[in-house]
Amino acid sequence: MTFPTHRVLASTLALAAAAAVTTVADARKPSIPDPTPAMQKFYPVVREPAPGLPGHTVYRPADMKQFDKESVPVIVWANGGCNLSNMGFAGTLTTLAMHGFVVIANGAYDASLTSGSSPVSPTPLKEAIDWVQGANALGNTQFNGRLDTSRIGAAGQSCGGLQALTTTANDSRVDSLAAVNTGYFPTPTNGYGREQLANIHVPTLVVNGGPNDVAYQNSIDNYNLINAPAYLASNSHAGHSGLWFGIRDGAGNTAMAEQGSTLLVNWFDYTLNGNATAGGYFFGVNCGLCTQPEWTVQSKNGRF
Repeated sequence: MTFPTHRVLASTLALAAAAAVTTVADARKPSIPDPTPAMQKFYPVVREPAPGLPGHTVYRPADMKQFDKESVPVIVWANGGCNLSNMGFAGTLTTLAMHGFVVIANGAYDASLTSGSSPVSPTPLKEAIDWVQGANALGNTQFNGRLDTSRIGAAGQSCGGLQALTTTANDSRVDSLAAVNTGYFPTPTNGYGREQLANIHVPTLVVNGGPNDVAYQNSIDNYNLINAPAYLASNSHAGHSGLWFGIRDGAGNTAMAEQGSTLLVNWFDYTLNGNATAGGYFFGVNCGLCTQPEWTVQSKNGRF
């Protein structure tokens, strides 16, 4: 594995000098006064409708008043299969909220897994960003003005990953991207193809589940075409959905789902919050991910 040289924000605490840990250098991001990593924070969670946005669901810490004003980052999420229900990913989304993020997920609060799917399009996630910015500005009682909508991450799995990629390529409000078990095919889908990757300018996490993941080669090909700072992580036992549904080599394994959630929490803590400890999960000689034998990682374009 090779890692580029990184810059560390002066506003974050550095790890030991021996660990080449970094944080995202982006003038748009405020300094984050709390150095405690998100993985060490735990909040009760509410899953609820998004008033005025019926095709989406909110996952958030239950008591938003415990946070400072405009301090909580937002993640918009697109489901595998571009499904109109987020219930299949409720565990992952609840975990993100439990560690201090507000998630606006595609799919109505009461939609079932049989509700169908949407096309590959940035529209659902762009609508989520529009809505959450408006709701926060109006002092929506769900959020009590606690959201920092200048720090927005986009994420999605499989077909939902294509929605997240396309949204990030077409919406400058997205600051960080996680594209998991996904990638544009050589032939465009619904009018969107690999040419979109040239428009991505934010830190991008690309995840696959090894050679048994149907998206394995696409994820690698897409990673190679991204010009932004990017990180490729592969778990050889996860397959296409093991990191989100708790499956290892075709058998149930809850530890796999824990690994998937930990990966996303640390990624967004690192890239949205600028947390140095979370950065240590990805970078450095003894980084938390690269020392796990079933993971292989690489990174490029070192503006981290």
